[in-house]
Amino acid sequence: MQQLQTAPLPPVVVQAIALEIIGHEGSPARLRIAALPFAKAALFRPDSMRVLRPTYLMALRSAAQSDDETLRARAFGMLAREQDEWALEQLKTGLANPNEAKVSTAKAIQLLSYQVKSDVYPMLRAIAAERDAEDPEPRRAALRVLAADAASRDIFEQVVRDKSDDPEARRIAAGGLHSLDRPAMQAIAKDIALDEGDHDDVRAASFTLLAQHDDDDEALTKQAEASRGGDNAVGRSATAYLNRRRG
Repeated sequence: MQQLQTAPLPPVVVQAIALEIIGHEGSPARLRIAALPFAKAALFRPDSMRVLRPTYLMALRSAAQSDDETLRARAFGMLAREQDEWALEQLKTGLANPNEAKVSTAKAIQLLSYQVKSDVYPMLRAIAAERDAEDPEPRRAALRVLAADAASRDIFEQVVRDKSDDPEARRIAAGGLHSLDRPAMQAIAKDIALDEGDHDDVRAASFTLLAQHDDDDEALTKQAEASRGGDNAVGRSATAYLNRRRG
């Protein structure tokens, strides 16, 4: 690939050679991965992309079916940014049938989030509704994307209220509910902030959310006074809350 980088060739020719390497199933995975940046450069040259787009998509589709996990993930990433229908369907199939997945569930959710289609939301709700202590990241990723889905409002409330749930999932759910139903999340955030038995990270997130509202609450102010100054997330968030209140 060093020779390709220094070769005195027009960019479109370099990109075409890179795409040939990427699309060739017999090329070593490391070589195909090394060629990806050269192909990606075509995106920044409209003249090249007009000529190479069909080849670009076909080469990446070939790479997305490789046995090499890194090559597959990078190829799907580039295809998803182009909103390639073949790649999007493959990602959705993997969510519905994990045994057929070409990338991890969390990665698929991330890639589908570039432009979420309506048929993806039900799959994400199903993922968000189930806990997986061994791998919590897919659920967290689903909750992040569902912040734009009004039908997920009740899921967010259930997650954020459950003190036994994953604290990071609850923190994400708090942000999601805040975007969908601010009054409800404001009331829940007060309860959490006042509960010294709740998880520090969730209480800190609650103080942060409450600082965005002009709603003085005597009990909450007293709790913030008691918590401020501590060298932890709650202490810092309580201090920020009080500073915001006092202008």
